[in-house]
Amino acid sequence: MCRIPTNVSERTKPRSRAGLYLAGVAVGVGLLASALMGATAAAEPTPREILDPWTGTWHGEFIVYGQNGEKQTTLDVRQRYWWDGDIQRAEFVETDPDGNVVTAEARNYADANGRLVCEVDKSTGESSKHFGTFTDGYLFWHGDTPGRVETFRERVEVDDAGRRTYTITGFGAYGRGESQQFFFFVGRYAEVTDTASDA
Repeated sequence: MCRIPTNVSERTKPRSRAGLYLAGVAVGVGLLASALMGATAAAEPTPREILDPWTGTWHGEFIVYGQNGEKQTTLDVRQRYWWDGDIQRAEFVETDPDGNVVTAEARNYADANGRLVCEVDKSTGESSKHFGTFTDGYLFWHGDTPGRVETFRERVEVDDAGRRTYTITGFGAYGRGESQQFFFFVGRYAEVTDTASDA
């Protein structure tokens, strides 16, 4: 049982039942706030926890739209992600409607400041770097270099049957001034659980 020690002066004792109640409420609110702050801190995912849902093999379509909503192209995409120490590596194969193939290698990791980084090198010689933020269950990748600004929002979802789907939406601005072009991106990939039969 908790009580006020006998050596506390009359001046410091709560003078009414209301005073005791308010003191108890203040302590309760303080404990609740501490618990919530602790729960929030404990729920903050690590970079590996954020990136790990993408580990696996995926196949689907990536659609590119122009700024007025006209479809520009649809790419057949195959991706595979795996861990190499603290770096999540990936390889991509993108095939356009004419059968042209572009391959890419990617590295996802946390830098010295804990910031998520995605680096991609394509077979075309093109390279890119994006920085990641995890917000509301989505992974956002943003890149901003001269003549190229891109943002992608990605997520892996699991349905009631345990099937996993990787979705991506994005926006890109390319070029400058009057020649600048804007594009919207939508991708949807299903997990490939039997790579031998999918090859």
